[in-house]
Amino acid sequence: MASVTDCCSASGGRASIAINGVNVSPRSVSVTPTNFEREVKSNQDGTIYTINKPMPAEAEMTLSDSCGLDILGLMGCPVDVTIDLWDVRRKYLFTRGVIVGRPKLNTETGEISGLKITANRVIITTY
Repeated sequence: MASVTDCCSASGGRASIAINGVNVSPRSVSVTPTNFEREVKSNQDGTIYTINKPMPAEAEMTLSDSCGLDILGLMGCPVDVTIDLWDVRRKYLFTRGVIVGRPKLNTETGEISGLKITANRVIITTY
């Protein structure tokens, strides 16, 4: 098995998502792992200052529709979501997160878009 340093030039690639331990098939995922947004402003003399604004950590998910996928059930109670990026060997664990948004099903392609998982914090691990 290659070490993490062997894959330092890797970016993007394959992903898997598990919601409460059940695998779902992602079409795409975009992760915003921080729970704040940092902004820079300028004083009248040209010097800068920064502002940190609290924000929920989140990931936008586009899923493949499949037998047994209960979108309404997922959008109810808090869930644990694991996003595993295989090629960069990184996992994001959204614990007790909430799935929000307005799901949109493309009946031609079976793609479900418009979903986000949000959480107070995200645990990031590498392997």
